[in-house]
Amino acid sequence: GDIIFGSDNGSGGTAEYLTIDGGINVVKFSKKALFLDNVEATFGGNTDLRIAHDGTDSNINNYQGDLVIRNHFDDGDIKFYSDDSTGGLTEYMRVDGGEERVVFNKWTRHVDNARILVGTGGDLQIYHDGTRGYITNTSGALWLQTSDFRVYKGDGSERMIQADDDGAVILYHDGDSRLSTTSTGIDVTGTGTFSGNVDINSDGGQ
Repeated sequence: GDIIFGSDNGSGGTAEYLTIDGGINVVKFSKKALFLDNVEATFGGNTDLRIAHDGTDSNINNYQGDLVIRNHFDDGDIKFYSDDSTGGLTEYMRVDGGEERVVFNKWTRHVDNARILVGTGGDLQIYHDGTRGYITNTSGALWLQTSDFRVYKGDGSERMIQADDDGAVILYHDGDSRLSTTSTGIDVTGTGTFSGNVDINSDGGQ
């Protein structure tokens, strides 16, 4: 048997609000449950998980073990939304169960000395120390794979290095091309200064 709690439904009739269901051994809520400010909803024998609103902020506190969020729906996602600065909501991050990846829809900011670690051992590190930026690889080679490669001055105003797919690699000084590779060798614009010996071999071996 059940114990059923009913009350006015707001329009002159009655409605079921809460049922203690003896058949399936659960307590069922048929209407919203309202927890006033600073009244916690607690879970666990020692109230280790606590959810409450303090009048300003909403808080989820866990005092024992890990806090685990699982979505068991096949190919389902876990989505994180927040204000979009115009009064609406927008998705900032998604754990995509269909694509098996984490998708970021907005910028991420890592403060000074907070490192991005890539690899099981964190061998590739990207960070800024407050003065300069670092890309550090501590194991194996660092490979950059791209069709065309460009290195610019920090404000984007001047090109420093250029490498084209199946083409030239060009070094710049103050925005001007000074040394470029060609299919037969190199081209130098300006004066070449050498501190050591220069060996020049022509087709005749001289």
